Amino acid sequence: MLKDDAMKYLKKFTLFLIVLAFTLSCSKGELVSENERITKEEALELLESELKTYLAAFDVVLISEETVKPNTKLRYNESGIEIVAGQTDIYSGQFKSPGYESWLITVQDNMNYPRITSDHPHFFVHAKTGRYKKMMVGGCAIVKWDRNLSKNLEYWYPLGE
Repeated sequence: MLKDDAMKYLKKFTLFLIVLAFTLSCSKGELVSENERITKEEALELLESELKTYLAAFDVVLISEETVKPNTKLRYNESGIEIVAGQTDIYSGQFKSPGYESWLITVQDNMNYPRITSDHPHFFVHAKTGRYKKMMVGGCAIVKWDRNLSKNLEYWYPLGE
């Protein structure tokens, strides 16, 4: 009888350990909880190796001041700054953000080098998972850019590193 009781407790304890281990492993996954988002700094860190590839043609990294809502229509022009002539907004075109809330990161032209491409890479970093999508756009999106985090690429990633 004592042996049967011990086996019951051992089975329950083993089941408890399995459930505990599963719970802990799930909490370390890629997704964060519903109320958490990655920060701008984390979004930039996730793109570090990708951004380094643009050193020859671009020199300034820009990140949006706020996250971009899912499926937002974004306008763009050469500067990424809203230009109004009279009552008319002047922009080159528009594109749509992905179907998730995201930080928008792009790079601006390096004025010291000839322009290699007319397209600007725009990275939409998922605000919850950190996964990102790259879109090439014929200019710079017109959003409020966080000028405090706008940095020179060579300052962040010196050549030769």
